[in-house]
Amino acid sequence: MTDFLALTPVQAAAIFGGLLLGGISKGLIGIALPVISIAVMGSVVEPHRAIGIMVFPILTTNMWLALHQGRAALAEPLRRFWPLVVVCLVTMLVTAIFATAYPERLILFALGFVMLLFVTVKQFTPHLDLPPRWVTPAGLIAGFFSGLLGGATSIYGAPINIYFVALKLDKSMWLRSIGLTYSLCGLPLLVGYGLNGILNGPTTVLSLLSCLPAFLGTWIGFKLQRRVSPDTFQKIVLIALFLAGLNFLRRALM
Repeated sequence: MTDFLALTPVQAAAIFGGLLLGGISKGLIGIALPVISIAVMGSVVEPHRAIGIMVFPILTTNMWLALHQGRAALAEPLRRFWPLVVVCLVTMLVTAIFATAYPERLILFALGFVMLLFVTVKQFTPHLDLPPRWVTPAGLIAGFFSGLLGGATSIYGAPINIYFVALKLDKSMWLRSIGLTYSLCGLPLLVGYGLNGILNGPTTVLSLLSCLPAFLGTWIGFKLQRRVSPDTFQKIVLIALFLAGLNFLRRALM
């Protein structure tokens, strides 16, 4: 199996560990599965392959998160955020189809940029406020930039996070909205990466297998919600992602 997947033991351990940690974050605070997973595995796995591995874990864990409170609970976020989703779907599909044309240095730079953007958003925008007249336009802008970043890197949460933070969603609405939008917006990765060859036979199998540690981590995260302070966990995650983002930028610029 490892010969078919073309994995070394170090790469296999990094993929398992990255998805486990990313899943714990997903279950605990609802976000950061791909950004944590790629931060861990990206030092030993080629960038295009790393983003391909994330496709099925992203889709399945977000579906799990979306359905965690029942299907009826998704009606409100779908009604409110469908314009964002549509723009993100179209933009991400186009960007994902051409992902193999982007140089490796550009992918590394984009990964580093997205990680540092994610840290900046979580650290410095807790009091961001959005005037009512800008709610719909800002959603369209968030969808566009999420699609642009997601198609190239498989990490598309930061612009959506900024938007949802500005809307001051409560915890329940936050988790439902994140689960729904992330699930739907992840579909173009499956199509685009399948068409351009990033999601080839071995990578597809590896992506499906990677759902196991992602599910395990998400389940652990759900269990930890009442035992571990999300704020404490988030601070640790942000420090780690900041260092990982700097490392990706260093590799891109060397």
